[in-house]
Amino acid sequence: MRFVLALSSIVALGIFIGILVYKVPRLDLGLISLTAFVMCVYDFYLSIKTNEAH
Repeated sequence: MRFVLALSSIVALGIFIGILVYKVPRLDLGLISLTAFVMCVYDFYLSIKTNEAH
């Protein structure tokens, strides 16, 4: 259940960031948004790999 909830929150964050970057096409905003999304996905990957409960 935690996996599904975490995965759906990552998808929701991606959709939100995608809409934001689409509506406000600025390079700096896009880079910061991409960095934040990659950090979120990386944390998700590490928590799955080590079977941690956040």
